[in-house]
Amino acid sequence: MTAALALSLLTAAPVTASTEVGGDPDTLSYFEGVVTDWQHVPAARTTEYGLFYLFYAGGTSVNFRWGTTHPPGFKAAKANITYWLDGGKIAGYYATVTAHDVPRLRILVVAGKVYVSTTNCWQHSNAASAPFGTGERILVTDADGRFQRMQQQGDNTVVTYRYVWSTGSNATQTDTISPGSPSTIRSKIVVKGKENFKISLITKPLKRRPPFPLAHSSSPKPPTPTPFCKSAE
Repeated sequence: MTAALALSLLTAAPVTASTEVGGDPDTLSYFEGVVTDWQHVPAARTTEYGLFYLFYAGGTSVNFRWGTTHPPGFKAAKANITYWLDGGKIAGYYATVTAHDVPRLRILVVAGKVYVSTTNCWQHSNAASAPFGTGERILVTDADGRFQRMQQQGDNTVVTYRYVWSTGSNATQTDTISPGSPSTIRSKIVVKGKENFKISLITKPLKRRPPFPLAHSSSPKPPTPTPFCKSAE
């Protein structure tokens, strides 16, 4: 039986995000163009360090947290995430989270449902185990950002902005945006306040949606992963 339990409800994006933005007008105009370009991207792939932490609880049990100060006893983890996008929103995602000497954790969100695995089979979970939401979040957004004047670094454009990460914590994010449309974005995020940690990630646009580990079915019911753990069927 897989026992992968979320111990924290802290999210992987600012929990108080709004549609308000501010700061340098030229940077705002440029970044709004980046956001618009990403609204037409069908999928993306991200490699991320510093967001997730894993704790091996024995057997196939793995506890995990994200978006918080490094919890005692937990190991910092690497996450590889593939997103399905729809108009810029995260319609689904498949994340593989790994840390040294801890069983691999997989998280799958599809059709608003959440599944987790630390073995070769899957079990049902809930929104508390969904670090990037269940369909309501936008992957590339300027929501709630206060933007500094952008800088040029060779062919790349560097944009720095601040926003509220969670209650009592603020984030400063620096995006290095490659030329092209849509652009690859390399990001560094520094969170300070009640929570203190750093994240680095690279997000690349994809031309088509890669397959998720879903059962093939002609049924009109929402897709589900395969195989399910026997105790979870």
